[in-house]
Amino acid sequence: MFGRFIDFLLKSFGLVIPVFFVLNGCAGSLPETLFEKDGVSFVSPEGWKIIDRRIIKDTGYHVSCQRKGFGSGGIFMASWIYGITELDSCIRMYMNEFEKNILMKAATVEFEETVDSVFNDMPCNVSVYKATILGVESRGEIISFYCGGMTFMLVFQESVDESGLNKKGFEKIKSTFLCHPDN
Repeated sequence: MFGRFIDFLLKSFGLVIPVFFVLNGCAGSLPETLFEKDGVSFVSPEGWKIIDRRIIKDTGYHVSCQRKGFGSGGIFMASWIYGITELDSCIRMYMNEFEKNILMKAATVEFEETVDSVFNDMPCNVSVYKATILGVESRGEIISFYCGGMTFMLVFQESVDESGLNKKGFEKIKSTFLCHPDN
């Protein structure tokens, strides 16, 4: 079950990356949007758009949102599986598969060691990474935690040049991210 989940994520990630760098159209007025599914919610900030949402077979769910604008360099992805998987091995498996992805084979990626942390009052594991993807210097963080019998993996990724443009959006997503699986 977990292997299919990771395989799906990376196939999706491989599709989202080209959208992230190429198919970004000009920024229009995009209002805040509330995302809700399986008792999970967050606000897609003003100027950001939810670009992908789908059920992962019968094992979980995936949603991503991106800051809009020509050449935009900010993306957030949330994925969860129904059940509990060891967090550190979840992140390590994701890292391994991330590096095997066809697009990422041409990239340089450096992951830092996974550390214990806290995300919205929930214990979590976090790994930060740097990458050069299609010539664009990028950085990101992978956050993994448990909530309500589900295992979550959040990815925040941005081009280094646009970190100032993404800061408020990432803060909005992080501050509004809630998990209430009983809803």
